[in-house]
Amino acid sequence: MVKSGKAWWTTQPMLIAYSTVPKPTVPPSIQPTPSTASSIAVRTRLIGSSSVFKIAGDSSDALLGLGEIEDTAEAGGYIGYQSGNFAAKLDVRQALSGGQGLIATLGLVYVADIPLSSTSNAQAIKIAMGPRLSFVDDKYNQTYFGVTAIQSARSGLRQYDANGGLLSAGFGLSAHIPLTERISGAVLVGYDRLTGDAARAPLVENRGSRNQATVGLGLTYKFGL
Repeated sequence: MVKSGKAWWTTQPMLIAYSTVPKPTVPPSIQPTPSTASSIAVRTRLIGSSSVFKIAGDSSDALLGLGEIEDTAEAGGYIGYQSGNFAAKLDVRQALSGGQGLIATLGLVYVADIPLSSTSNAQAIKIAMGPRLSFVDDKYNQTYFGVTAIQSARSGLRQYDANGGLLSAGFGLSAHIPLTERISGAVLVGYDRLTGDAARAPLVENRGSRNQATVGLGLTYKFGL
């Protein structure tokens, strides 16, 4: 979202799919001893793949003369490490069409479960929050923040070549709320401050803001194996 002189919101529907590698079963012969069980039990390594389909489109006056960004599918993967209630995760996605480039997000997260009742098998609201850094390549920044000669003539913004690097630094909060055994509702809010070439782009300096807020709502479905 880019902000003009007055605040406004845009919506962007996405289809998101994640898969994870199941945690292997520890053979009985190498089960942890009482002295090591606590340190092993709280450490989890996560690795998997992710895919996103982004539907472009924005009617804001701030983007007049800049044309449209094509719909695209993104594919990538993530790897993470969790110890107790703290986790680190690196997520990398590459656009498969539209020349929209690559984005990688590194986050440090505090995670916690809030039980919905006092029973031992009660479902819980899963909360995650923490800081994040996003890095992009030249194609990504040029697509979203660059201004070509033709776009400059149509929009009145100066021509601008945006290179890759650190895109933004921010903070995110998410909550997954169980609705049924397999379906959960998801609420996501975040704040990011643009940096580098994105922050210096004429679109941001003249028509937008370095401060970017996001809000998301969704549903997740857990498949049985």
